[in-house]
Amino acid sequence: MGNTVAGAGKKKKLAKVMKIDGEIIKVKTPVKVFQVIKDYPGHVLLESKTFKQFGIRADPLDPEECLEAGNIYFLVELPKLPEKKEKPVVRAETGGSVRVKVRLAKAEVDKLIGESRDKAELTERIVEFCVKKKNAGDVGRPAVEILMAGGG
Repeated sequence: MGNTVAGAGKKKKLAKVMKIDGEIIKVKTPVKVFQVIKDYPGHVLLESKTFKQFGIRADPLDPEECLEAGNIYFLVELPKLPEKKEKPVVRAETGGSVRVKVRLAKAEVDKLIGESRDKAELTERIVEFCVKKKNAGDVGRPAVEILMAGGG
């Protein structure tokens, strides 16, 4: 018979989660990521080994992934992305007019003028031409550039 120390044969089944302020949360494993971050909206867990290797480019752990005992994880808040601003829509009301400046090559304009009978048809052809250029993904000179709009 020999001397024994209580708990010497037991391995701790804990994972450590470090918050940005340095506080360490010890969690019993097995535990899933979503169970840890449920009280921290907008936060993710990063594995410390991955974070050391990739820095801020490290991929966050999947919410269904289990934490491993003995590992250290970082609890970080995802940066908030700026909200997309909707582009203003210019609408022409009946009886009013809208002024739009369009950039087109001179040859293209001459061709459209020659093919049109009047101003209304010319306007339609220019719009169709610009839409076709945009839908074709033309990466050259922009077909349409709205520089100024106003009613009158």
